[in-house]
Amino acid sequence: MYKYVITSIIHSIIEISDDIYVLLISDNLNNNILKKLNIKLNSDYKSYPCLVNSNVAIASAVTSYARIHMIPFKLNNNCYYSDTDSVILGNKLENKFIGEELGLMKDELKGGVIKEGYFLGLKQYGYSYFNREKGKIIDKSVFAGVAKDSLTLLQIKELQQGGQIKKTIPSKFFKSFKNLSIKIKDLKITVTANREKKLIDNTYYPLIIEKNEIKFDFIDVLLGKIKCQLLKIKKIFSN
Repeated sequence: MYKYVITSIIHSIIEISDDIYVLLISDNLNNNILKKLNIKLNSDYKSYPCLVNSNVAIASAVTSYARIHMIPFKLNNNCYYSDTDSVILGNKLENKFIGEELGLMKDELKGGVIKEGYFLGLKQYGYSYFNREKGKIIDKSVFAGVAKDSLTLLQIKELQQGGQIKKTIPSKFFKSFKNLSIKIKDLKITVTANREKKLIDNTYYPLIIEKNEIKFDFIDVLLGKIKCQLLKIKKIFSN
């Protein structure tokens, strides 16, 4: 059933037995785009009407309420890192905040304590902790651009010190608008830490805007992001 979940719109599911289901599905393709392709390529591609509806306001509201809910955890518990629905804290949370029910925080380390950690920026961190069940030290890492836990703590340290890590991402899909083709090949990348905040005495300080003047380091970061996006667009249309 998994392949239908990622490729189609499922309208209803009827369970017949533990491993047999009846699905009401429709194709998730834009009919208007297919018409333009048929005219351009003199082809005859067909599809069901696209029935997917989205609401940006609802998605924005859910994210905003999540941020509000997370504020007390970030302000009062010696917070080292936070994301939309998670925090890494220096102080232990009260038991009333921890559980499996909706709205409670879940202890992903199951009572374990982080021995060493490096938090370099948004979705750029790694740490090690003692796993009681396995009886050994486990490295965990999250770094944008590579698979979760694919970097060791030693590699995170190297990135923290300004180093670079070479990685290969297997079976990467590349689409070409020019040739209307898709290729699958390995992708070699260089992983570096993206420093948008200054690290002073083991504390990251946000960028400051004073008297309507933005500091030059912020401009450099912004120009760097624009350059990366332009290079991505150029690569897509050159394939």
